[in-house]
Amino acid sequence: MVRKAVENNKAGKTVVIDAKIIHDRPFPVEIMQLDPELATEEEIKACKERYEAEDLIPIRVFLEEGLRSQREPLVKDGVYIAQNE
Repeated sequence: MVRKAVENNKAGKTVVIDAKIIHDRPFPVEIMQLDPELATEEEIKACKERYEAEDLIPIRVFLEEGLRSQREPLVKDGVYIAQNE
């Protein structure tokens, strides 16, 4: 199911996820071994196969990207707007 949703999203189709939010955590994300700085290549491959997570990337990538964007100047249409602080 996840793989089909990713394929549809890549094809430009809208993907809607009907999720029931509960306090029980059947799959804690901290057990996902996707970060090459924290897991071996074999562990990453096994995790991606087991959880159909081929297209997932480590959360660290998003966090680092967010930190970089805070340090970069804001530019719109080639015009400097402001410096993020």
